[in-house]
Amino acid sequence: MHVTEEQKREKTSKKTLKSKFLFVASDIRGTHAIQSFIDAVDQEPLIVKMISETINQDIMKYALNKHANHVLIKFIKLANI
Repeated sequence: MHVTEEQKREKTSKKTLKSKFLFVASDIRGTHAIQSFIDAVDQEPLIVKMISETINQDIMKYALNKHANHVLIKFIKLANI
C-alpha cells in the first residue's frame, strides 16, 4: 500500500502525534505499529523532529514502560545517539 505525501502529513499532524503517541506506544500491539511508523518515516526530517520533540516531553514515561521503551530504543537507533 502506497501512502501519499498528503496522507503522511495529515496522519502526522503535531496535535495528533503528541496526544496519541505515548498512548499507542504503551500498548502491546501499538508499540510495533509505532516502531514500523518510525522505520517508514526515517527519511522525513520534519516528522523525525516531531517524533523527537514528542518523546523528549515524556522520555521517562517511555523509558519506564515495558512496551514504550522499545519505541524509545528504536528512535535512539534511528537518531544515531
